[in-house]
Amino acid sequence: MSGWLSPAAGVSSETRLRLFCLPYAGGGAGVFRAWRDLLGPAVDVRGVCLPGRESRFTEPRYRKMDELVDDLVKALDEHVTGLPYALFGHSLGALVAYELAARLAVPSVRLIVSGSRAPRFAGTERRLSDLPDGALVRALTELGGMPPGVLAETELLETMLPMVRDDLALADDYRPAPRPPLSCPVTALCGDADGSAPPWSMTAWKEVTTGPFTLRVLPGEHFFVHDDRIVHEVRQSL
Repeated sequence: MSGWLSPAAGVSSETRLRLFCLPYAGGGAGVFRAWRDLLGPAVDVRGVCLPGRESRFTEPRYRKMDELVDDLVKALDEHVTGLPYALFGHSLGALVAYELAARLAVPSVRLIVSGSRAPRFAGTERRLSDLPDGALVRALTELGGMPPGVLAETELLETMLPMVRDDLALADDYRPAPRPPLSCPVTALCGDADGSAPPWSMTAWKEVTTGPFTLRVLPGEHFFVHDDRIVHEVRQSL
């Protein structure tokens, strides 16, 4: 189960909070590697690595959200005690983070969601996972999620597309179960030019909690998560 999380950087007397970070489709724990230095010793940043990428490349990937979250809850169970914890997720990761916040036995002190329409919009968007390869590459390129270096490497592209497609299926088929709202504060972050998760769709995240809700609109498109400014917003939220 330890393969789910990036290794701990070390918890010191200054550490006040553990932050679990869930990546976008096709992403891994490495997306958040730089956050450790940016957030400092007060926050124990733990990136989540799903099967089928990075050190878990040979493991079977998930295509059903319930199966993924069931196993992820088991993996995180031993890590949600001892320190207060918060959850951050971008795009697909925001939906996974929300499901974790609803299912983990120890309540989160805050949920931070980024670049994802609220759960009530599930099933209303275009199904990217069903697109032919060429159309999928074009859609990902429009979102800013397909670096030119990957497009130029045919073998790398052929390796990545099945992984991204399976991750996108998690979001495409996701339907939230009826449940009471969370009680923790929720912060929603979005890019002002993100056509896939515009500010109006992010505002609906306030419906998932009875606690305080904050919406922050940042400059950028869908992958503004790679801008260091988002780390500043996360720090302010924590």
